[in-house]
Amino acid sequence: PKIIDFGIAKSMNAPLLQGGALTFQGTLMGTPEFMSPEQASGRIDDLDTRADVYALGVQLYELLTDHLPIPGVVLRAQGLAGMANVVRTYEPARPSDAAPRERRTLLRGDLDAITMRALAKSPNDRYASVGELATDLRHFLADEPVQMATVSTWLRVRKFVRRNRAQSIAVAIVAVGLLVAFVTMFSSLRYANAQFEEAQRQRTLSENKADAGFRLLANEERLAEAITAERELPPPWPEHRAAYTAWLQQHAQRLQAEHEKLHQRLESLPATDADEQQRHLRKALVRLDAALHEFAHDDGPLQSVQRRLQLLDEVVAPLVAGCSESWQQTIAVVRTTPAYRNLALTPQPGLVPLGCDPRTGLCEFLELASHAPATPLPVRDPETGLLPTETGTGLVFVLLPGAHVRLGARRGQHGLDFNDELAADDELGGGSVALEPFLIARTEITEAQWSRLCGTAFRIEDPRLPVTGRSHAEASYVLSRFGMQLPTEAQWEYACRAGSRAPWCSGDDLEAARAFGWLDSGPHHTALLRPNAFGLHDMHGNVAEWCADAKLPYVDTTPRPGDGLRLSRFASNAQHQALRGGSWNVGNRGTRATARDGKPSDWRDATIGVRPTQRLITR
Repeated sequence: PKIIDFGIAKSMNAPLLQGGALTFQGTLMGTPEFMSPEQASGRIDDLDTRADVYALGVQLYELLTDHLPIPGVVLRAQGLAGMANVVRTYEPARPSDAAPRERRTLLRGDLDAITMRALAKSPNDRYASVGELATDLRHFLADEPVQMATVSTWLRVRKFVRRNRAQSIAVAIVAVGLLVAFVTMFSSLRYANAQFEEAQRQRTLSENKADAGFRLLANEERLAEAITAERELPPPWPEHRAAYTAWLQQHAQRLQAEHEKLHQRLESLPATDADEQQRHLRKALVRLDAALHEFAHDDGPLQSVQRRLQLLDEVVAPLVAGCSESWQQTIAVVRTTPAYRNLALTPQPGLVPLGCDPRTGLCEFLELASHAPATPLPVRDPETGLLPTETGTGLVFVLLPGAHVRLGARRGQHGLDFNDELAADDELGGGSVALEPFLIARTEITEAQWSRLCGTAFRIEDPRLPVTGRSHAEASYVLSRFGMQLPTEAQWEYACRAGSRAPWCSGDDLEAARAFGWLDSGPHHTALLRPNAFGLHDMHGNVAEWCADAKLPYVDTTPRPGDGLRLSRFASNAQHQALRGGSWNVGNRGTRATARDGKPSDWRDATIGVRPTQRLITR
């Protein structure tokens, strides 16, 4: 027999076991309730001390719960043959689950672990000896962590507290004090942080409002980029359509979206704000808003691009598509015309061939950007071969052949070519220059043609009158958008003389010149008088015409080969742009072929008009 001390009533109000000695007889192990699984299975070779541990576990389970781990009714329900299988497979409940309700809390933890380890089905999972079982029970009774059974950290702490109550209470008091201090400090810090965060939030909100406004001001740079890009757009010819659609996508659409944001931002800003930063921001946004309105206005870049794109789609592209055959015919004519000297002509952007003037033998072309939509191409009169002049007809360009030309006049050299007793000092010594072939408008631009180029309404009642009141800078800018430019003085004088070496295209006779130009009254409709030998109208009188050059003394300049643009030999401080042809109100002397005048580039005058040229593209 084995004697074990089960004095476990130490910490219980109602003793589960009275202290004392329990005598466990070997014959007890022979009863089915106390048989270990290996004993019930008849595995004699596996029997050792661990079978005794199992029997002690059964007895401990009964002492703790008032029940056997395997109830007798369950064990015997299978008969004698089935008992061994029940012992091997039946899993008893933990003591804390099987005991009466008032004991469950006391059994949960160490006693559960000790009992269930003693009742393990596998001998290897039980206590190796009765001594180990007794040791764990003594540790439990002494409120010490058990050694062999698995225990939780929380149970270890509870046992430590039970063994050291006074010290634990002192530590708890200190811990509570520290906790209270920490909670108080944490609450104060949290309140201070909340106040700081609220201040930061308000400041950030204010800064974000300002930042959002200042970010909108970045549109000033975008606006400047859009305006610059619009000025650099090529003429609205079919091959340039992609450039126009790209501009609308990259600049116009983005600025329109940003303009909507700007409106919303301005509405959110108070009309009066004590914050100086907000006041300055509002003023800047108001200025930007006005600039964006101007950008999208009828005269602004956006409308200009949209009008030119519409012109391309409705006028230029359809007419260009139907004139390929006429271009081939014109190219062949130019190649065989002696005056053009085998010029290798190619189709010119924005122009449609109109054939040759039967009087001059020179080719003429319709400029499409100034041509009214739905207006048919001009058709030559079958008898005279002349082109009609209608309000809706665009500019007609004449292709002038290249030539080596002498500029200016002589004075006091009677009998010599280019002698003119009316010549002023600034007309003398013009020298000579080789001009390449170029295109020049047959007439001055009319009010109707100008309005179509600019996309604006007529400014005068009669749209067939020559356009006036445009500065040199404005004329240069508008023409450049359609691949045109002002003539140089050399080109203009060459075109005006049309082969003449006298003061007038008609010769030396002033009266004869009146048939070619309005010298005494005006302005008049274009192309009412006779054209010169190149087929050009109103080169004398009617209205004066801007030239590309600055008005500089001939002696201080050198004409550039090709177009004759006068380049100064010195640093130029010229304040005036050249004018040629004179107007009807300057007197006969001012309307001669060599007469020169000049005005500031921003000068606007009802007697100054525009006659454009276009560079020739050759192979």
